[in-house]
Amino acid sequence: MPVVKGKNVSREAIAEALRCDTVEALLEVAEKHGIPLTREEAGVFLEEMDDIDLDHKVLSMVAGGKTW
Repeated sequence: MPVVKGKNVSREAIAEALRCDTVEALLEVAEKHGIPLTREEAGVFLEEMDDIDLDHKVLSMVAGGKTW
């Protein structure tokens, strides 16, 4: 399980974070899951995620889904 600032981050939280398209939305997800995140860190995360193309297999693994 990934760790952010000493806090374990669930797959559910990661999947929700990847669906965010605004800093405000990402900050809401972080707060909901008890993850300490600043506005600046949220902005950096979103900028970095804009450069990454995740295929269906990777997204399913992050979200905990399975493909049969």
